Amino acid sequence: MFVSAYHAHTFEGAAVDLQLSKPIPARATNITLSLDVYNAAKALGINLSLTSQRFPRVAIRIEKERHWAVGYANFIAAYNRDGGS
Repeated sequence: MFVSAYHAHTFEGAAVDLQLSKPIPARATNITLSLDVYNAAKALGINLSLTSQRFPRVAIRIEKERHWAVGYANFIAAYNRDGGS
């Protein structure tokens, strides 16, 4: 699959810029959507294939950031408390 596009989206309040410009190995998979979601997406012209790739990428990035923040919480608290000295 080759995706060359630039999109700006928000996901749970976080602004996200996705720029995909090189081939990315892909694996075909089946997903199940509720019929109302499927019909609404089709009626609005939303490309479900692209959308189903965008949001997991965003969710993965947000979760990695959360894990980092949890892992460094004590360091950050000490730094803020002691002023970095």
